[in-house]
Amino acid sequence: MQQYADVALAGLRLKSTPEDVRSMPMTGAGTVSDGTAVCDAGNGEQCAKPDGVLRPVGIVVFQNIGKNGTGADGKEAYKQHDIVPVMRVGRVWVKPNAAVTATGGAVYVRTASATTEAPLGSLQTSATNGTLLANATWDSISNADGLAIVQLRGA
Repeated sequence: MQQYADVALAGLRLKSTPEDVRSMPMTGAGTVSDGTAVCDAGNGEQCAKPDGVLRPVGIVVFQNIGKNGTGADGKEAYKQHDIVPVMRVGRVWVKPNAAVTATGGAVYVRTASATTEAPLGSLQTSATNGTLLANATWDSISNADGLAIVQLRGA
């Protein structure tokens, strides 16, 4: 399962079928980064940064273009009005808040009590301060770089 783990990046997708990656304009304040979750902004066509109210629908996949903002970590990120590539079905590498030690478990999106190590939209194995990402499971344990694979089946 962890093929090419030595070249994995957060948000890098693994080729699989079926796959559904949608281009969704971002609305609202804040930024989202590769490998983090986004929420449905209420109309099924726009996405927003997780806030504890909106429903998580997918994970931002890695792409080298279209980022006009800067995240808290100083790296390029998507901001309001950017077109965000959101995977809703498929497999993608992510950097969870804590090591994933077993496959098949539920995936939760950090939606409250953000910290530097666990910002809003980051993924975790625990429901604490999180919201379930429907139809998503951990498809691998964490590799040496702390990355793991999430299997999405449509939120």
